[in-house]
Amino acid sequence: MIKFKKDMSAGMRTSASLSDYVPFLRDYHSSSSSDLGGGMEIPGQYGGYQRPRPERHARIMCFQDRVRVFTSLRKPVAVGVVGDDGRAFRFIVKCGEDLRQDQRIQQVFAIANR
Repeated sequence: MIKFKKDMSAGMRTSASLSDYVPFLRDYHSSSSSDLGGGMEIPGQYGGYQRPRPERHARIMCFQDRVRVFTSLRKPVAVGVVGDDGRAFRFIVKCGEDLRQDQRIQQVFAIANR
């Protein structure tokens, strides 16, 4: 059984350990990766408005141990990824969902905001 700790500063979210959801990601580190080309790129670095430069894109170093669980119907989880540039990237993961529609809506919002 997973025990969640209420996080009052985050509103309607709870905190949990990444290993409660995906144990093998807790121990992932790019030095232990057998990926060719220096590891996996962090998703979302292609803008579509200019030619991509993959050599400048951040790659996954490790995953943050704590995740945020949203208390909505599907209980999406916010996961932190640490890049080889030292920055933390946040992603929301929804189990059993096709996220392509969500991605398209986000792209429409980004174009409308420009």
